[in-house]
Amino acid sequence: MEHIRIIAPGDPGFDWLYDLYMQSFPVHEQRLRERQEGVLGHPEYHCDLLCQGETRVGLLMWWAGPGFRYVEHFAIAPQLRGQSWGSRALREFLAEGDPVVLEIDPQGALSVMENASDYVSVFILPPSFEDLRVRLHTRNTDDPVEIERRLNNARGEVRKVDHYQYAIINDNLELAYTQLQSIVRAEKQRTSRFHPHILDD
Repeated sequence: MEHIRIIAPGDPGFDWLYDLYMQSFPVHEQRLRERQEGVLGHPEYHCDLLCQGETRVGLLMWWAGPGFRYVEHFAIAPQLRGQSWGSRALREFLAEGDPVVLEIDPQGALSVMENASDYVSVFILPPSFEDLRVRLHTRNTDDPVEIERRLNNARGEVRKVDHYQYAIINDNLELAYTQLQSIVRAEKQRTSRFHPHILDD
């Protein structure tokens, strides 16, 4: 599958990609078009149009970090969903090198866990549902009905925490970040990934 990197709003395919982006993600996860256009030229940002021949398959938006890749948005065209295009695109991307960080909802995470052979799953939870309610109100991007819907969804998602390998409660950002770093460091030392070579005398 071909990745066509878009670096300017005038590049072919950007309008199609942005329309898919708007269709595929809730408003609070989207950038306004002018902000999305502004980030396209960032050297560490990749806004990739996924293509198979002449077919536009989807989008993959990610950041290149120091020794890892952070996937910000990933979506397959609606008419191609349910046909394994997503798992194929993700499998190919995972095989390319540096570890990949995915920030995805539990439904997508469970799908990744079913299809990926090597992964680390971390569920990041709010300290309480009331705290989550306050955070959603503070964003000021959703009306009260949408906030209640999202809170109800969150209650169902939290019940899936046992499917994950690790859990972090995000009541202190610095502590949560330290805990996440500790998980990454420990997982790098697993013998399934780390193969030390000891020199002979």
